[in-house]
Amino acid sequence: MAAPELANGWAKPAPPHAEGWREPAFEIVLDSEGSTGVFERVVVERDGSERSGRATVFDFKTERVERGGDLGAAVAPQTGQWELYPSAVAWLAGIAPAPVACAGGFTRLRRRVAVTF
Repeated sequence: MAAPELANGWAKPAPPHAEGWREPAFEIVLDSEGSTGVFERVVVERDGSERSGRATVFDFKTERVERGGDLGAAVAPQTGQWELYPSAVAWLAGIAPAPVACAGGFTRLRRRVAVTF
């Protein structure tokens, strides 16, 4: 939990403009397709306006990845899940999907990987 790259995924956000969600479940219909899931950790930061801000989704991975291994390849099998996260978080938080970032936290290596599409 003290790993610098993972610290902001564990830390309690500073109110009043930030909030942390732990394992919130969701059910959402996007493009006429229903999806359900559970986020591990979401940090929502607002800029003072209720409908604007940004968010980061943290998904912690415990898989064994060798040092220097390809962390991007370790994230790849969950691509469908990652692609859903920005829209689901935006809907739940009432913000636009564009400022929603995703990050994989590899606990064994104590590393964070930004997930991009």
